[in-house]
Amino acid sequence: MTLVAEPEHEAGSRAASRSPFAGAGPAAATARLLGLFAAYAAAAAYSTWPLARTVARRVAFDDGDPALSAWIIGWVANAVVHQPLRLFSANMFSPEPLALAYSENMIGLALPVAPIFWLTGNAVLAENVALLAWLATGGVCTFLLVRRLTRCRPAAFAAGLAFTIAPYRLAQISHPHVVGAALAPLLLLLLLRLGEPAPPAARRRQVLAAAAVLAAQFWVSLNGGVFALAAVAAWAIWELARRGRGARPALARAGAAVGLGLVVALPVLVPYAVLRAQNTRYYHPTEEVRFFSATPGSYLTPFADGPAVSAVKGPLARRFQGQGYWEKALFPGFVLTGSALAVVPLVMRRRRRRRPGPPADGGGIGLGVSVSAVAALLSFGPRWGGRSDGLLLPFALIEQFFSGVARVPARFGVLVPLGLSVCLGALVAAVRPARRAAAGAAVVVALLVELAPGAVTTVPLPPLTDAHRAVAGRPGAVLALPVGIAHPDGGVTAESITGEALHMYLSTAHFAPMVNGYGAYQTDEWFEMSLAIQDLPSAAAFADLGRRDVRTLIVQTDLVRGTPWARIEDRLRSWSGVREIARGRGVVVYDIEEAARPSRPS
Repeated sequence: MTLVAEPEHEAGSRAASRSPFAGAGPAAATARLLGLFAAYAAAAAYSTWPLARTVARRVAFDDGDPALSAWIIGWVANAVVHQPLRLFSANMFSPEPLALAYSENMIGLALPVAPIFWLTGNAVLAENVALLAWLATGGVCTFLLVRRLTRCRPAAFAAGLAFTIAPYRLAQISHPHVVGAALAPLLLLLLLRLGEPAPPAARRRQVLAAAAVLAAQFWVSLNGGVFALAAVAAWAIWELARRGRGARPALARAGAAVGLGLVVALPVLVPYAVLRAQNTRYYHPTEEVRFFSATPGSYLTPFADGPAVSAVKGPLARRFQGQGYWEKALFPGFVLTGSALAVVPLVMRRRRRRRPGPPADGGGIGLGVSVSAVAALLSFGPRWGGRSDGLLLPFALIEQFFSGVARVPARFGVLVPLGLSVCLGALVAAVRPARRAAAGAAVVVALLVELAPGAVTTVPLPPLTDAHRAVAGRPGAVLALPVGIAHPDGGVTAESITGEALHMYLSTAHFAPMVNGYGAYQTDEWFEMSLAIQDLPSAAAFADLGRRDVRTLIVQTDLVRGTPWARIEDRLRSWSGVREIARGRGVVVYDIEEAARPSRPS
């Protein structure tokens, strides 16, 4: 079987199949991979600048989801030491036993950076390091895939860089669980091997390796796991298109790998299934899913870019700004879009020059096109155009079986630049051998110019203080104010829900059980509690907190301004049974055990 773009590389293909660097020993290959990772990490830091400059103090874009992600990473790092068998019993929505399942668990993303949290207690630092590392990991995995397909290092390096700093990946750095979908190209590489001749022992190792990578992707993030399954489907379509019935053995092996991978992923899948079965509100409305569905115009809507190309992309942004939410800004960039257009004449030329023998794929162009096409189709959501009466699309199956996991169909767009990066690598590999290094360098320069710094903003999070740390080890549960603010039309305001993410981040100082919480879903108990304490301090509000065993109250004095709890400090000073126990910058901690005692069960 021929998977290479140019026949002159066939002599070294066997060595290349064993190592990502033909002719290199294990130590040299490892060193080169580490060097490659460092190069892509530097590119990730460059394109997200100034995030790397403030890596220990600030998060990307806003203080909502990034604050939650910092808490998740900190929680996993803490729990793996103190309660490894109860990782999902997180300290939010107390006493919910599977609280972590209200959001992404990110266990596989958090564990590699756990030592950073153990040493520093800084969840922001751990999160930002994880983000840059996973951007680079996606690049390395893409390099390995394209290196396998083209046997051309300049092509592979350019493709890996393109995926590392793809605009949509940069736009999603506030969502580590989306950036963490970096193992898909490695899974595609392992699937390629399933279609090649191999002895039985090697075949079993190949199946196990593919299963392990798929399982690892689910452990990193559920979204990433679903994206990886989409990549498997794209590979299967490509295999069937080029091999027909001859693809059946490879498809059967891939099916075994997927099945085994899902079994290994069960420890992170079961808590979500249990929570969904127990909670009838554990779903997202169809209207919300349709809102987050892409349209064809989304792929012409650019993410904010650096100074070098902002003037060029400005007209596109103005023309398609009506596409809506920022998560639907899916324009892959000029370099990758140009590669998509350029593969058409290359494929036509390959067809005219085709020789008798095994099927050739021009360095994996067919695979790249399949990945991008499947991802784009899924990003359009359950119905075309995001309309209730639109044409039914394949995402409807995902909505049926994975409701709540992939609530933002547009996020499948993260795989589109992966497929286009493969096509870009094939284009570089199609250049005459003497000019490939120059072609690859030109692509690298073009990518760095297009993704010049300037698109990412950063914000600080409230400081962790000794007052927060004083909460550690206290009995009962903790309430932090402000919490959900009542809306005049009923329920609570959306802005106040987002504010709960800050309380979870600040809890990394103590990890005490909290009735606060923030995730893809809010519990019924959280809504009831928020509405019941709008007039705190009051006898009724304290009675409600007593029923929930809340004995510690944290008041974030800067955050309560403009809320129902503004100047609550003055009112708490004269309230019987309330005692101040700690004070720090922007925070006061109170013991309210006596104030809430009459209603707390004995």
